[in-house]
Amino acid sequence: MLGDVNGSFQNIAPSVTLRTVGKVIYDLGKAVKNADNTVDVPVRFSSSEEVFALDFAMNFNEDKMSFDKVVTNLTNVQALSHLNTEDRTLRFTSNSLNKYETNVTIASVRFNLVNGEINKNDLENVTSYINGELVETEVLEGRSKTELNTNVAIYPNPTLANFYVESIEDANVQMYDLSGRQVGSTLRVSANQSLEVNTDMFNSGVYVVKVSNDHFVATKKVVIKNKRDRIPNNRLSGCLSEFSGSPIFFVGPKIKM
Repeated sequence: MLGDVNGSFQNIAPSVTLRTVGKVIYDLGKAVKNADNTVDVPVRFSSSEEVFALDFAMNFNEDKMSFDKVVTNLTNVQALSHLNTEDRTLRFTSNSLNKYETNVTIASVRFNLVNGEINKNDLENVTSYINGELVETEVLEGRSKTELNTNVAIYPNPTLANFYVESIEDANVQMYDLSGRQVGSTLRVSANQSLEVNTDMFNSGVYVVKVSNDHFVATKKVVIKNKRDRIPNNRLSGCLSEFSGSPIFFVGPKIKM
């Protein structure tokens, strides 16, 4: 499969059935779920030859997701992606005068999530080309949501003050409200260390904490009961002291005995 920047694609029969000099990898295990309910599936390759062009095609489970776009991570690259509405095939083509770097994310396929999480079986008929020649394709299975969340601990939860985040790997920490808007700045937690998150700027409510790096993404909900929304003990004590030493009478209807 070859394409140009005008969106014209054609299938070119390779000179051999399959080249063994390279492989293109679609890594669901490193997929990143974004706050807008999209997910980025990274694409990388390995090759024993210099690479100046990378193309791929795939079908996908449209009951679970829809195609958004392909995000390229390289500069000085001509790239084009297109979802053919007739055969429902997503095609991507790219080329550059500069050599591609191996074993780094070249592009990420962004899908809108419709139903559930993406797994290996949701990517179908995946074919890959390096320098215009058909090569091996590998789709790596993602980790389950339960497995990912075991990488991260958040406590206390609910919290009446600050809370702490722990991760088994170095990771970024971001907070979102339930509308998907990020609140506060992106923080960094070190592996097997505790990160204290100050909640003074947050209103009471439920928030989503996203902990992520290049290897995993985990999300957890945290309930914040901000002290600004509570009556301080000294104010409450002051209110009660006004009644100190004075009898309290309750007025109500008389009851005949």
